[in-house]
Amino acid sequence: MGIQLKQFNFSINRLRENLQREHKRQKEKQLDY
Repeated sequence: MGIQLKQFNFSINRLRENLQREHKRQKEKQLDY
């Protein structure tokens, strides 16, 4: 069960990182215009 939890946390962390990266890109796009 501990391993499953670790994998779950890892997935969530990766999703969060992707979201933050997308958010940054959107902000930079807005700055361009």
